[in-house]
Amino acid sequence: MKTQYLFYILILFTFFSCNKENPEPVIIDQSTENFEINFLFSQNRENAIQEFSVNTTDGTNTITGQNGTILTFSENTFSDIYGNLYSGNVKIEMIETQDKKDMLLMNRPTVANGGELLVSGGIVYVNVTTPGGSQLSINDNKPITARVPATGFNNMDYFRGSEDLNGQFSWAEDPTMGVNTNTILTDSTNQDGFTFAYDFQIDSIGWINCDYFGGWPDLTPVEIWLTDTANVPDTTYNGNNTAVFVYYHSINSVGPAYSSSWTLNGVPMMGGVFFAYQSPIGENVSFIVISEVTSGNYYYTIVPTPPTPLALTNNHIEYIPTSSMTGPVTMQNIQAMIAQLP
Repeated sequence: MKTQYLFYILILFTFFSCNKENPEPVIIDQSTENFEINFLFSQNRENAIQEFSVNTTDGTNTITGQNGTILTFSENTFSDIYGNLYSGNVKIEMIETQDKKDMLLMNRPTVANGGELLVSGGIVYVNVTTPGGSQLSINDNKPITARVPATGFNNMDYFRGSEDLNGQFSWAEDPTMGVNTNTILTDSTNQDGFTFAYDFQIDSIGWINCDYFGGWPDLTPVEIWLTDTANVPDTTYNGNNTAVFVYYHSINSVGPAYSSSWTLNGVPMMGGVFFAYQSPIGENVSFIVISEVTSGNYYYTIVPTPPTPLALTNNHIEYIPTSSMTGPVTMQNIQAMIAQLP
């Protein structure tokens, strides 16, 4: 937390708008609340849950998700809330995705807790309960073994995900856990008959992500202004009702942009300005805005119009007129819009 605080202070002194014809926002604080808009993303996460009923007394068990994720566990893998080994029927909930579109729709952006952008190889969520709903835990000495399909051979690190009370989600690297990349033969002739997979262990309930740090040589902060007709930040759009993402075209990454307060002629203002950290200069992106600016009604826009991207520049500022927001729309409309992206 201290490191993040110092990072934010550094931003205060180093980052400001260079457009002299418009009010110059100076980042003085951050809001990452997203309370209203988070209901939309939580619904998407609930809809993505796959449920499995398994009897652990059968010995070693394996379940396979719709996207190919394989979880393997034994009869001694789970414990009850008192720490006693649990053997019998269990209900396993799993969410799996290797697609950045799903990561966006579930509000699981690929950013580390230090603000660094990550490139993801796949996300898995696991929860385990008794059939009656009592929470179970995973034993450290008998973890779940996971295998996630991969599109290539990349060296991945192990990240655990968590969400704070304000709805801000990030990934923390766990160097004590490893991810192995394996080639899986699927054809005895081995003529283009192999795929790749990431193998790792799951020793706790929650979110796991296989990622690597991009190592880009040149990074920049990015401002997204949601502007009114006078090209001034529209304070109607804030961290409580609006989510803004930086969607990367050539890498499996989605970056969040956080609602930030700013000053106009010395007066503190909140809303209309969103801020993304450590964005790689030159990467092709789209800016996606999803808002519940009026209760129960969703609006969205994507800039530029898909599938065309734009390249991030140093100290990038993107002006998006709120008049370009489409709505009210359904979740299906938003999904169809995002489906147009690469």
